[in-house]
Amino acid sequence: MRDLAETARLNDPTRLVAAACLINHAKLKIEDRLVDHLDVIGINEYYGWYDENFDDLYAIGKNSDPDRPVVISETGRMAITRLKARLKACSAKSIWRMFIGGRSIRCKN
Repeated sequence: MRDLAETARLNDPTRLVAAACLINHAKLKIEDRLVDHLDVIGINEYYGWYDENFDDLYAIGKNSDPDRPVVISETGRMAITRLKARLKACSAKSIWRMFIGGRSIRCKN
């Protein structure tokens, strides 16, 4: 995979190289040897659909402490539906604090 990332850069050095990386679910941490060769780390995690505990997703970010952007590159429709339901219980100020402060989603307003 490293060769593929290097080839992509050689062919078009203006574009970022990204790929979905593996998660160690026991440690709640991104653990993939490809990470060192990417500009953007992708994770295909279905929190809110298969796993309703969004706190685990926050823990993955915290435990991984990445030095580059991480995006959820794949998720399911039901994850968005469940996230919206959880956010409805939050005030706009609480939501802002979550996203700016990197807190998990627990609101009572």
